[in-house]
Amino acid sequence: MKLIHKTWISGLLLALIVTFFWLRHQLTTAPLLKNYASLIDTTPAANATTEAPFEVSFWGVSTLLFDDGKTAFLIDGFFSRPSMRQALHIEPNKTVIDQTLNTPIFKRAIPRLAGVIPVHSHFDHAMDAPYIAQRTGATLLGSSSSANLARGQGLTDAQIKTVSAGQIITLGQFQIQFILSKHSPGNFALGEIDQPLAMPAKPTELKMGDCYSLLITHGKHKVLVHASAGYIPDAFKNVRADWVFLGVGGLGKSARSEIEQYWQEVVQNLQPRTVYLIHWDNFFLPLSSPLQPMPYLFDNLDRTLETLQPLASAQRVKLKIPQLGVPIQFPDAR
Repeated sequence: MKLIHKTWISGLLLALIVTFFWLRHQLTTAPLLKNYASLIDTTPAANATTEAPFEVSFWGVSTLLFDDGKTAFLIDGFFSRPSMRQALHIEPNKTVIDQTLNTPIFKRAIPRLAGVIPVHSHFDHAMDAPYIAQRTGATLLGSSSSANLARGQGLTDAQIKTVSAGQIITLGQFQIQFILSKHSPGNFALGEIDQPLAMPAKPTELKMGDCYSLLITHGKHKVLVHASAGYIPDAFKNVRADWVFLGVGGLGKSARSEIEQYWQEVVQNLQPRTVYLIHWDNFFLPLSSPLQPMPYLFDNLDRTLETLQPLASAQRVKLKIPQLGVPIQFPDAR
């Protein structure tokens, strides 16, 4: 009996040791972005002869700056990117936000920045948005949860616009339609922020609220920003877009059949010419470091791209990974 007990204890200790090193490996190892160098957009199109041209720049996760030279707006605006050690209690890092807003692209855009638009209210999308709105004078446009997050950070109702599904907001020559969507698989911080939320706070207190995809129309051109790797069936059945900024965060943990279905529901229905992948990067690392994919513990970009590349090729869709802070002029060359 003692021998059996000792054997059981030894087996348990071995299992714990193996589990520890497996978790450590999964947490510290990630896909290599250099393996997908052919997808990285190194030659942004330059076509200034079309009607009402505009450009988009990518700033990690699903933060995107749209600017047509007269009006600009920012989707999400998440720059603080607290480390895993800091992520138990979070708040906007105003120094980091200010440093980003002082880069040449933002300094040029801020005088015409009309809106800051969190697509939902999780911390990696909405946490910094109220301070950016306060700092720039832009209006924060989002769900009631995003509005309460903004109120908790001292933004006045005069600078907050609560939106609802189906609503279309006009900013200069941009028309932005809020399409109700679904977050990627997982049950993180669901529910609503139903009262003003002051910072610092726990990440779980920044509840998702409504999750939106944004259909952006500018002249004859249409762009869809679909930041979360979930979908509502047939939501885009009658929608078309030239460009799609496609969120793939967490998608690599899904079965290949589910990844294929995601492509079909979003991209295949929209019939775009170009798809840019967003929300693939490790947002626990600062923007001052080169962007890296999420560790295997949280995602698997290898599986995502192994599945999506053949689908894009079959549909003759250009699949690209945007560079950090490099403006891409729209429309791209045919």
